[in-house]
Amino acid sequence: MTEGKSKQEGQEVGVWPGRYIVEGSIEQMTDRGHIYKDVWMKLFRHEMPEGEIRSLLKSIGYTDSVIRGYEQDIISQVEDTFTEEQADQLIAYLKKYKNPEIKAWKKKAEKPKGGYVGTTAIPAGVETGWIQLSEQEGYDLDFKAWAYYDTRRAEYLKPDPSAELEGYLKMTAIDRLKSQIDTDLKYLTQVEIQELKEYLEEKSRSMEDDHDRQ
Repeated sequence: MTEGKSKQEGQEVGVWPGRYIVEGSIEQMTDRGHIYKDVWMKLFRHEMPEGEIRSLLKSIGYTDSVIRGYEQDIISQVEDTFTEEQADQLIAYLKKYKNPEIKAWKKKAEKPKGGYVGTTAIPAGVETGWIQLSEQEGYDLDFKAWAYYDTRRAEYLKPDPSAELEGYLKMTAIDRLKSQIDTDLKYLTQVEIQELKEYLEEKSRSMEDDHDRQ
């Protein structure tokens, strides 16, 4: 065995020939009332046909007996991979986005391993979630792909003003009043707070009297 051949084989250890991972970065994203910059995401096959999964596993010697006990973990790692053609198509599709702008890239996938999980096995959390890419209008690729994003790996910019307004409008009248009082209360003196208390008591009595007369 030549030194060059040995080095080449060493480089391929763990690499899954012909399979690729696609990742990306969203320039700016609003999520749960907050705005983030450069949000990392990882693409995966959504509703990947079981026959295709089994065929891919069989091609690298992963029979049912080999993956027993790790089956769902292994399958989730398969769903993270694409052919090179699919990866290139997905990257070209994502580059069409301008608002927000999305950067995407591919890298060689590793063969599935026991004790590891793919993206589809990770539940969405407070700072993570799914983008249903293939359900979007204009998606024209012949395979379904979704994206998993994680705002913890992004730069936090600011609260989303529209979300704050929407939340305010959904508040009841008493909640809005309480919110305003909480905001202004710290600027009032004890004398002014007493005046406010007396005013509210007077208005309450007046409203009760009006109700009794009706």
